[in-house]
This record gives sequence, structure tokens and C-alpha cells, in this order.
Amino acid sequence: MSCIYDLLKCLELQKRNAGDVIYRYGQPNGTMAYFMMHGQASLKCPTLETVSVATYKDLIKYLAKNFRDIIWHKLENGEDLRFDTERHMEEHPTELGSSNLQAAKVTPIV
Repeated sequence: MSCIYDLLKCLELQKRNAGDVIYRYGQPNGTMAYFMMHGQASLKCPTLETVSVATYKDLIKYLAKNFRDIIWHKLENGEDLRFDTERHMEEHPTELGSSNLQAAKVTPIV
């Protein structure tokens, strides 16, 4: 019982909002572990997907619709694509809905 008490003393309590990214697949975790006291979470594992689009604008629209699921640092020119996608989401919020726009502002815990 004292081992559990010692463990609990070391925990840092964090409250997260719906839609927050807690951990992004492929990023170093270090020494962190996560325990959920209540609520729910989803786990997404990456898959390789080939996308054919006619224009760069179509690509940006596709990326915006799938913003939460993209591992940006794995994409060639990922930072540029993310920047252009975020700008598109800000300029066209009604096209995508507010949840995707909010996703652009979530910072993962690492």
C-alpha cells in the first residue's frame, strides 16, 4: 500500500479538454506515463495513404479536413504544408467547421 502512496505523491494532475492531443504517435515519450481518471480517449495509429489531387489548393483542402490525423514532421515539406493548411483554415473557417480550426491550436504534451 505504501508503494501506491509513494507513486501518487509523484503524479502531476492535468486537466485536458475534449479534442486535446495527449501524445502524438512517433514523438519521444521520455519518462511520462498517462492515467485517465474519467472521460474517454481514442488511439490512432498511422497508415500510409496515397492521395491524388488536381491542384495544390485541393491538397491543402484535403490536409485541412484531416488536420488532426497528419504526422506533419513525416511529410516532405511538412512544416510548409502545415503553415499553408493553417492559413487556409483561418481564411475559410466555415468550409471546415470549428473543430478542425481548434485542432490547429492544440499543442501535444511530450
